[in-house]
Amino acid sequence: MNERSYTQVAHILNTHGVWTSWCSSFLTDAGFRLLGEQHLERSLRAAGWNGKKLTLISNVDVGSGFGYGIVLIDEGAIERHDRWLKFVQGHLWKHHMNYVNEGTRTICIGKTA
Repeated sequence: MNERSYTQVAHILNTHGVWTSWCSSFLTDAGFRLLGEQHLERSLRAAGWNGKKLTLISNVDVGSGFGYGIVLIDEGAIERHDRWLKFVQGHLWKHHMNYVNEGTRTICIGKTA
């Protein structure tokens, strides 16, 4: 794990309000559990993330052929927390359908700090 990875995830969270394992390679589920959410949140804040609070959701099946993945959501980016899956699906369908259609990964780049 390097600072560049944290910075990239912080930018994605600032821009889109969500980071998924389809956005970029960052950590595995075991890595998230090893670090813990508090350490992860502090590290992302140090890298420039300016959101409200992080929620980590593992083993998410968003449908449409994406398979299972990991999701970090900035709670301040969603109006209704019970609609988080629709929020994540919207992001994936807008930025990452090439993962399903072509089998390639595209990094959704966030704005720079």
